[in-house]
Amino acid sequence: DVITCSLAFHHLNSKQKEDAFSEIYRVLKKEGDFYIFDFAEPKGQLIKFAANIYKHLEEIDDQVNGQLIKLYEKTGFKDVKTHFTKAGMISLISGKK
Repeated sequence: DVITCSLAFHHLNSKQKEDAFSEIYRVLKKEGDFYIFDFAEPKGQLIKFAANIYKHLEEIDDQVNGQLIKLYEKTGFKDVKTHFTKAGMISLISGKK
């Protein structure tokens, strides 16, 4: 069982992200995987500068401050990993139920 989400979480506020994680965890089968491809902690000074500007336009504070990883763990996901980062701040992150 796999659930994926691509470039959507940065449109949700913190409460909506928590609610979404809880619901995804609830419906995901045991040993299922949840993948997010979205904004994450920026890598590099120029990208960090750009993220500071962009966070006024979208709900990316949680992402650029490393909160997605913490939200995975808080919700109960195990084996949380960042697989890669593209363009300095868009990452593929996964966790297993």
